Amino acid sequence: MTAKVLLGDYFDSGRLPPAEVVAAVRHQSWRDLEYKGGSLDVVGDRLYVLFFRSMCSKLSYVQVGRTKKEDKAQVRKRIMAHEGEAKIAQAVLFDAWISRPCVSAVVWEKGVKAHLSAAAAEDIIPVEQVKAEYFRGIAFGTAVWVARMQEDRSGVVFLAP
Repeated sequence: MTAKVLLGDYFDSGRLPPAEVVAAVRHQSWRDLEYKGGSLDVVGDRLYVLFFRSMCSKLSYVQVGRTKKEDKAQVRKRIMAHEGEAKIAQAVLFDAWISRPCVSAVVWEKGVKAHLSAAAAEDIIPVEQVKAEYFRGIAFGTAVWVARMQEDRSGVVFLAP
């Protein structure tokens, strides 16, 4: 049984999971970031989509953001800061996606947030915008799909590996 399934079972039954289960889920999410976006310690802007799963499903959320190219360590710092904030809702980094390094993710990030904000405002999909980059009720895969769609529309230029 995978750690994510086990964590889901704990959350669905209203029980706090053991620390080792939470650590395994977190570790898998960080491995997913490196697998999907390459090394996290390189220069370049990055767009990320994070899904924080909470023991209370209504408090689970997707977060969309970007890192700036100047600081190679910023990816880890930002995501770890988001993990710290997520503890307020008893949420754990459950799924994570990050782009490869690019020249600028500013337009891309604005496009994704605008798309999700419009969907929330129009009730196109059952999503609630909590803050500028926090969305509840949207599936992680859907948020990543929106990011990939906006990638094509934003004219993003990726850096050579």
